[in-house]
Amino acid sequence: MTILQRTKDSIILLSYTQKEAEDRPIEAIDDLIPDKFYEKREIVAYLKQSREKGKQIVYALNNETLNDKFKEGENPNDMNYPILEILLYNMRHTQHHTAQLNMLLRQDINKHIEWSFRAGDIDIEL
Repeated sequence: MTILQRTKDSIILLSYTQKEAEDRPIEAIDDLIPDKFYEKREIVAYLKQSREKGKQIVYALNNETLNDKFKEGENPNDMNYPILEILLYNMRHTQHHTAQLNMLLRQDINKHIEWSFRAGDIDIEL
């Protein structure tokens, strides 16, 4: 797989593989394992693009679009929620992984992430 993939919509994707418990590295905290160790510039580019996409979605919301559906797929357990609900779900999901990252940084290198009250408070240097 390529390191940074661009879809037809020019979206950067970081490749990963879903693995069963017995196939995961011992330090894994989830079943999705990155296909490689990504460089800081790759992760920052992905985060910047994700932030921009999030802004575009939120700015486009109105009374009609709040009830539009986000549909993951056609399988019975796939997500099928109103846009507002999936945005709230994604915020909570992001909090979960941010906490995992904070835990790893503290355990492995005894560092913490500086608190940010709003986007842009902390400049990410490459």
